[in-house]
Amino acid sequence: VRSIEEAEACIDIEKLPVIVKPVDNCSSRGVRWIDRRSDVAAGVAEALDASLRGEALIERFLVGTEGSIEALVQDGVPTILGICDKTKSPLPYRYDLELRYPGAFDAQVWSGIASLAQQVVSGFAVRNGILHIEFLVSHDTGTVYLIEFAIRGCGSKVATHLMPALTGIDVVRVVIRQTLGLRTPVQKTGARHGALHFLMFPRGRVVAVRGVDDARRLPGVIDVCIERQPGELIG
Repeated sequence: VRSIEEAEACIDIEKLPVIVKPVDNCSSRGVRWIDRRSDVAAGVAEALDASLRGEALIERFLVGTEGSIEALVQDGVPTILGICDKTKSPLPYRYDLELRYPGAFDAQVWSGIASLAQQVVSGFAVRNGILHIEFLVSHDTGTVYLIEFAIRGCGSKVATHLMPALTGIDVVRVVIRQTLGLRTPVQKTGARHGALHFLMFPRGRVVAVRGVDDARRLPGVIDVCIERQPGELIG
């Protein structure tokens, strides 16, 4: 949709809740859960404002466990680097609080997730590169639903730092070599556990940031990053 009026015309009040999101942003900016007709205008306005082209998606809201797949593709064959499950933010917003590798899924669901990766590669004729696929496993049926995907790595240092630490594969090196037309064997040397945790701070002004270097030196910590600077306001 491109306006609040279009959104109000297409949302069936009997089928709420829905998820509204911009078509072309990232990091869950402008993504919101709407369960009341009275919230449609504000939610859609937020999504449209976050969209570079002024377009928003209205999607069915599914209840289940969300996760994501990181995979390297070579000659049309995906090698899965990691599959995680997630802790999500409280509604009405929908962003990640924690990603845990490997995700706690049973063998049947795991097979369905791997199949989804192959379907994306085959369906969109991806020959080489890195894939980041977001999915949801229904609590009712165990069905694996595709939420979205991109031919890029996961942000927040997952592709550049976490996946190499968990698999032994230098992901950036492989992608650079593929770009130069050079084939590189992709072979995992281990299957370690790991996680990405987002620190949440209360509203207010940042006075100081301390302890980051100490945290980086803790056993098992790959990296710690605080992007907020003293003087900034957290909303």
